[in-house]
Amino acid sequence: SDYVLADLAKFATEIGRSAPPLRRITLGANIASQEHEVQNQALRFRGRFALAVGTVEPRKNYELLLHIWQRIFPSDGPEMNLVIVGKEGYQAEKNANEVRSAAGLNTRIHWLQDISDSELQQLYREAHVFLCPSLQEGWGLPVTEALSFGCPVITSDRGALPEAGQGLSTIISPLDEAAWQAAVSQAMQDPRPNRQAIS
Repeated sequence: SDYVLADLAKFATEIGRSAPPLRRITLGANIASQEHEVQNQALRFRGRFALAVGTVEPRKNYELLLHIWQRIFPSDGPEMNLVIVGKEGYQAEKNANEVRSAAGLNTRIHWLQDISDSELQQLYREAHVFLCPSLQEGWGLPVTEALSFGCPVITSDRGALPEAGQGLSTIISPLDEAAWQAAVSQAMQDPRPNRQAIS
């Protein structure tokens, strides 16, 4: 990303070294090339669902999403599921326990740790909105993947995520919980978009 390129050049200057020749090579999404359908009933969620993809660790900022679902999408409230896909990150037991506990208390929250690429495709295709409130990313491949399936994206303004969103995502500070809550509430009310893949 341009963000990482600029960061590397800045670091070289700070340590008094000449940066090597730098060139940006954009990371693309090729998950859409696998088209076979998956009939996995465990991945069928009643009603609409928001999707978040990435390891469960502090910088992913899933705590923000858990707060939103506990506040406006309780088990007996509006029907909007939150589906988090990703393994537990390194030394992230506290974060994993927070997600596990929230999923145990709120039937609208689901955590999937071991799914195939084909199953992930199914989730991208069927998600009502994709959410990425990360505090730092060097690119943001799941954002690119979600867009490749025509899924609306709400993402953080940190790191390279605005680049990954290609000017097509809604961008919000990951520290502005009220703005995220408003955006997610609006997404729930929006009709399911006509999906148009973006390369």
